[in-house]
Amino acid sequence: MDRGNKVIILGRNESLKKLGTVQSISLNRLAFEEYRYLLKTLAFGSLKPGDHPWLATIVEEFAVVLEGSLVSANLLGYAVRNNLNAHFWLSTLNKIRITRKMIMSRFGCHPNGLFDQDRPVHFGSHHLLSPAARLIPSASCLDSSLPKVIFGDVLGEPGHIAPTKGDFRLISWESRLPPYTAFVHLSRFVPSCVDDKPEASLSGKKRLGPSA
Repeated sequence: MDRGNKVIILGRNESLKKLGTVQSISLNRLAFEEYRYLLKTLAFGSLKPGDHPWLATIVEEFAVVLEGSLVSANLLGYAVRNNLNAHFWLSTLNKIRITRKMIMSRFGCHPNGLFDQDRPVHFGSHHLLSPAARLIPSASCLDSSLPKVIFGDVLGEPGHIAPTKGDFRLISWESRLPPYTAFVHLSRFVPSCVDDKPEASLSGKKRLGPSA
């Protein structure tokens, strides 16, 4: 048996299949039932959803509006897990619905779809949120001088407000294990947010902004 080095290639580009020497494996989004179970696990932690039937019902609605996004599931779980208050959960659900409706009415697709296309998403009234870059602290390509905001804090703490002006780094997910990988978005302040687009991707490579 050949004991040489083996390389596993992960990516979304179908052409990468040509580089493989074995049958490729396609990974799709979780089935709705699987995603709903994951969301309940993240939202309730060690608690039993059956002990909180009203909150468990709200999780069902979260699963519908998030449409299978794993990063969104993690940040939502982070935000609601420590606040088992039905009013807070419903308020959070309503915010997500409003944002989803606004983006879908303007771009014709779910925010997840825009990120999949490497396109920015509106964040608040005057910021454009670039797709996440998967980074480790020692290899961060974002300006470390920019303010750092945890998405879960913005979503989960009523008194925590993201900067209203200026650029900042938005952390949508951080690993608790080494090498502490993080998903980091560049949030760019754009006063006329309706028409402006980011000038560069998070990798630092220049690219044309998407047309609306």
